[in-house]
Amino acid sequence: MENMFQQNMFKQLLICECLKPQAKMIWTKLCTVIASLPNHFANKLQNLESLSVFHHEKFFELLGLDMVLCIDFLASKVMQGTDVDTELLSKFIGQFCLIGKAANLFRGLLPAMVYHSHSNFVWRRILHKSFLNIPDRCTEPVLLYLFQHSPKHCLYAIIGDLALKHEKAKFTIQHKLLLVKHFKSPNVVENIFSYLSALDDGESSEIVHETLQKLLEVWKSKTAIKQTSYEQHRHISTAILVCVRCLGRIDEKHMDSLLQDLMTGMKNHLDSPDTQVRTLGMLVGQKVTEALQLPVKDDAKLEFDYPKNKETETLMEVLKSVPEPTEAFFTQQLQIYSDIKSQFVKPTNQKTLTTFSATKAVFKEIVAVKNLRFDDPPGGGNETDEPNEEEIQDSDDDDEFDAYPMPKETPFSKIAKPMYIRDCMDGLINNDSREKMEIYLGSLIQLIETDVTATKEVAAELCKILLNIQNNYALDEFSDTRRNAMALLAAINPEPVAEYLTGEFYSEHYSLQQRIDMLDVIVMASGRLSAISNRNLKSEQHVPQIAESRPEHDVSKALPWQQVVADRIESKTRRFGKARRPAPEVGPNRFGPVAGAFFYPLMAGYDKRVRTLDLLGTDTIVLGRLLYTLGTILYSCAGTTVSEAMCASLLDFLTSLRSHTEPFVRRACVYCVSMVTASAPQLTDRLGEAALEARAWLCGVISSDEDEQTRALAANTLTMMDLKAREELRLDNNVT
Repeated sequence: MENMFQQNMFKQLLICECLKPQAKMIWTKLCTVIASLPNHFANKLQNLESLSVFHHEKFFELLGLDMVLCIDFLASKVMQGTDVDTELLSKFIGQFCLIGKAANLFRGLLPAMVYHSHSNFVWRRILHKSFLNIPDRCTEPVLLYLFQHSPKHCLYAIIGDLALKHEKAKFTIQHKLLLVKHFKSPNVVENIFSYLSALDDGESSEIVHETLQKLLEVWKSKTAIKQTSYEQHRHISTAILVCVRCLGRIDEKHMDSLLQDLMTGMKNHLDSPDTQVRTLGMLVGQKVTEALQLPVKDDAKLEFDYPKNKETETLMEVLKSVPEPTEAFFTQQLQIYSDIKSQFVKPTNQKTLTTFSATKAVFKEIVAVKNLRFDDPPGGGNETDEPNEEEIQDSDDDDEFDAYPMPKETPFSKIAKPMYIRDCMDGLINNDSREKMEIYLGSLIQLIETDVTATKEVAAELCKILLNIQNNYALDEFSDTRRNAMALLAAINPEPVAEYLTGEFYSEHYSLQQRIDMLDVIVMASGRLSAISNRNLKSEQHVPQIAESRPEHDVSKALPWQQVVADRIESKTRRFGKARRPAPEVGPNRFGPVAGAFFYPLMAGYDKRVRTLDLLGTDTIVLGRLLYTLGTILYSCAGTTVSEAMCASLLDFLTSLRSHTEPFVRRACVYCVSMVTASAPQLTDRLGEAALEARAWLCGVISSDEDEQTRALAANTLTMMDLKAREELRLDNNVT
């Protein structure tokens, strides 16, 4: 059997049946038998190394090469006027791809098809007829591999007008590969639209417009945005961008419907709490409106300030046109086919010569690295290791000298910096110039840290000023400085600031961005209060710092002699091993006594609907951020006396939100459960029933949630919960 296949028996079988079909009744069974030969040999024989032809990968590669020889022979017969039947060839291609061997079959077949279909018209007609006759059940795996791995602008020459003549192929190309499946690489999408654009001129433009309409209908759907994964939605967005690039100009008869779908889709994307989804909406909306070429002025063009990252750069790359392949590219494909074919040729007895040549080449390379000449006799060199006189004179290295520290110049300003916190507050209220606003805002944090006593008295009032101030002058560090100052105020005087922020969170006089800023400030303040000990805060009594420098021999800076000796010994000691890190400083958790002032008011009004806030309706981004804030507050007060009651309250609060339709909110709920697990003193004691209910919900999320990130986060949380429960019950962690 091995000799038969090595002697191109499969090629002879195909040629005989394509020229004079004699056994059409058994073609289907013949395809099944040949496709199962590697499995039969693997079941019967213990060692397949002696029969390498029947290895499950090499066998189908060999059959693919035989198909190339068969098609080449059939092309020569067609040029002589002989009729051929390619139905058996179509059945074999479909059957091999159906059992998952497309990669092995097309490894040598695809480069040959790319080369010959470009230069040989008869080859092209045989390939078109072969792919047209592939059985319907085998169409999808065949087209899936071709659109994934074919070079760009080459598919039309291989499969022809298959999308116009074969309904299953058209459904696979226009629906399954675009709307059902998703791929990380944009190669599939680019191949689809380069193929559709190359169809007959009468059908090409209409099919591409029809495909774009279907893509936008799915892309705009609010349900699709929520229920499908981000990877699938990114794939659809990539397809829209590539389609717009291939169209160039959109027909006016499709303009209205496309524009309506685009506007609806942009609104639904911008309403999403997921940052990545909003970025897709902004990018696709901007590029499609440019392709629509609406009659607007230059200053009225739709432009979004979306983040520039690797994801957006990848999407922008697909908008660049791909050049047509050159003759050198097709020659390279022929070389790839020849290299694969040479692997199945029996080696000749040239092993010794090859080994000697390789050894000689390696020896020459080693000698060259040592700066010797291969042909020179030993001892023939006159080089010396002594440096020249010029090298000695030019050996000074200016890099050895340290740069002189230049003092930082302070820009001159007519507006003096505020000296007291109340002066700074007045300046922020009366912000009549950019320079004044920049100076007062830049001095704010230093004034707060310097005079803590005065800051405590006006903490709530200053927080109100900072929350309502607007960035009218487009200052660069405005948002960060404002949030840091408000967080510092909440850390210095927590209770009144917490009462103000949580009370104003559900007020109707604020925008969504201001509410998110309130949550960010609460998170930052909880981190400061829980991680910073009292000694890290500056003294409430303001002690002015003396800026003048003292000489090095100042007695006040002198260290005891024991410390000097210890430092010298430490600097000259070499340690072989991992360096010991100093233990972190431990201090009291200052957040525990005031955690309730931040935590419970935020949960009190989540179901209250006001004119500018609807957490249970459209403002899901604020709801998700609220849940993340509650989880962070709970984690910040871990180990305190109030953490157990807060854990129970948070689990009860999540009951009505765990089945939210928005994946962002469900991820926030899973995050809260993980924070409860990490913060609860005893998970199985007082929280037993609530913890079991949360665990059952996590199992349901892992098995049935549509969002991949939510499932992964739920799996990690469930593992953490089980480990903690086993530790509390004193069970072995390895028991499952």
